[in-house]
Amino acid sequence: MKKIKRWAVIVLCMAALLSLFGCKKHLVDGPGMVNDQPWKAFTLSHSASYAQYIFWFTVEQGDFAFLLTGECRDENDEYTIDDGVEISAADLRFLRDLRLDELSEEVSSDDDLLVLDAPNVSLVLTYMDGTQQKKAISSDTAIAIYNRFLPYFT
Repeated sequence: MKKIKRWAVIVLCMAALLSLFGCKKHLVDGPGMVNDQPWKAFTLSHSASYAQYIFWFTVEQGDFAFLLTGECRDENDEYTIDDGVEISAADLRFLRDLRLDELSEEVSSDDDLLVLDAPNVSLVLTYMDGTQQKKAISSDTAIAIYNRFLPYFT
C-alpha cells in the first residue's frame, strides 16, 4: 500500500512540474479538443480602380466579442463605423476558416513595380502577445471579406 501511495505522489509531482512548462500556443477545452487562438485583431485595406472596392476594416477582440470598425462603400453610398460593431459568430467562424494566420508573410522589395490600376491589398495581423505580421492576401479573399462585412455598414 505504501508503494502505491509513493508512486501516486511521484506521478502527481511530475505532473505539477510538467504543467509549469506547458505550451500556451493553444487552449485545450477537453480531451481531443483544441481551440487555437491565432490572432486577436487584424486590419485589412484594399484599393482598386473601381471605387466600390476601396475599403479598410479592422476587427479587434473586445471584452466579450469581436468588434468591426472601418470604412467602405457600395455602388451608391459611403459608410463608416467608428464605434465597434459586434460581428456574428458565423462571421467570426468565416474569418477563422480563411486561416489568415497561415498566409505567407508579405515581403516587400525596393524593386517592386507600381502598377497604377492594379489592386493594392494590405493585411496586418495582431497576435495575442502584441506582435504584428504583414501577410500576403489575394484581392479575391479581400473582396470576399468585403462582401461579408458590407451588411454591417448598410
